[in-house]
Amino acid sequence: MSISRENKMDVLNDCGSAQSKSVSDSDLSQFIGTESYTRWSMLFPRHVITDGVKYLAEKASAFWLLDAIASYHRKLIKAGEKDSRLNQFQIWCLNKNPKGGVILTCKADSNEKPVVRQVITFSDFFENYSGEELKLYVIPQEFSTGTKNVILLPSEY
Repeated sequence: MSISRENKMDVLNDCGSAQSKSVSDSDLSQFIGTESYTRWSMLFPRHVITDGVKYLAEKASAFWLLDAIASYHRKLIKAGEKDSRLNQFQIWCLNKNPKGGVILTCKADSNEKPVVRQVITFSDFFENYSGEELKLYVIPQEFSTGTKNVILLPSEY
């Protein structure tokens, strides 16, 4: 049995492998607040994500980005002894690198130099996200089970 070229594309689309830019800034701006929090990884039990970040991670295949942010978070909290603002609020940005790949940065405030800057030499993130820059926040929040670090979209803040 053979499958025609058109049917092959339908199969690829059904599997999610042949998608065009699947997330836009307009899509993300629809998320205001959140109805639930999700723990995406057993490696980071003190980190949760909002509905909007979950949507982004699923549609743009960006769970790796959440892992990167959470892995830096502990170090930044320890560094927060020098800058206590990092304990309460972090701004994470992902930008295209003109040399290829992406650059991940973290700041305590938008007008300051990054406290984290990681060049990631390969990423197809911007093939799945149509924006020029992705911005995420990390804030602590109290839950009945203790304090969790919430990764959220700016529109959900």
